[in-house]
Amino acid sequence: MILKPVISPTSSGFSVQLGLDSTQLNQGFQNYNLTVEFNKDKYELSPAPVNQDFAQSGAFVIVSTSPPGKLSVGFISTTAIPATTALGTLFFKRIGSDQSPLVFTVNSFDINDLTEANLPKSFSTGPLDNDPPTLVSSDPPRDATNSLIKDKLVFTFSETVIAGTGSIQLKTALALRLNHLMLLTATGLHEPEL
Repeated sequence: MILKPVISPTSSGFSVQLGLDSTQLNQGFQNYNLTVEFNKDKYELSPAPVNQDFAQSGAFVIVSTSPPGKLSVGFISTTAIPATTALGTLFFKRIGSDQSPLVFTVNSFDINDLTEANLPKSFSTGPLDNDPPTLVSSDPPRDATNSLIKDKLVFTFSETVIAGTGSIQLKTALALRLNHLMLLTATGLHEPEL
């Protein structure tokens, strides 16, 4: 991986220095685009202007911290920046007294028009949860027949899931097309492929 995040504890949370593998960028860099995501319910970016952390002499930097929990950085320089120079450092502050680990995910990264492979990739100050949630129950229940028409389908998972991530496929036993079914993309549901 070209991008080498280094996470360090601070008195109020963690810092993430976005370093580079200089062996993959012999000539340094002049442009990059970076998109990261973090657990916004547990951490926030420090109040200091983030774009100051990414500024380089002779460079144009665009930083977006909207929506909360996401960060996008676009960088263009008129001169090559040495690959031994970190892109910048982010400071994450804990929300409240919760000691949950910081989970920092690189969703996309390209530098000098080279696109980082194998993304998204997550980094954490604690153990990463690599076990996907399982379906514990549903209403109507699995394999139900002649179910009443309901306003909502209810799915209960083995752990908390984040709305808008993952997918659920609904299929009928006879592969019949489900008519008048509205699926909300905001909850990670997609039109069933029947």
